[in-house]
Amino acid sequence: MRKKLAALLSAPMLTAVSMLSLPCMTACATQTSKSTPAPSKRVAIVLTNHAQLGDTGKPTGFYLSEASHPYEVFHAAGYEIDFLSPKGGLAPMDGVDRKDPINAKFLDDAALVARTKYIYLCTNAL
Repeated sequence: MRKKLAALLSAPMLTAVSMLSLPCMTACATQTSKSTPAPSKRVAIVLTNHAQLGDTGKPTGFYLSEASHPYEVFHAAGYEIDFLSPKGGLAPMDGVDRKDPINAKFLDDAALVARTKYIYLCTNAL
């Protein structure tokens, strides 16, 4: 688990948005006390609601790899993953690269993609 966490922390695709989910992952990965119950294996990936880059009129959103790559690591480690956003609702997807096999696997799962379109408001999920 610690090797996966170290790889995730050094991955260039992590941004401030997806870094919000790391404190939970760090706490869960480093928990070793036998006297305390095991922590819940749950993590949140926080995505943006912004669909437009400022007042430029240019479309924007979360880069798919900001969600797909952490999702892949957390899912493989047995974590339950929630997608959240500051306003809830739609999180527009941007930066889609189907040549990336992790992105392609994410996009091919319609139920998973739907979870990024209808997401929880951050404050309601906590």
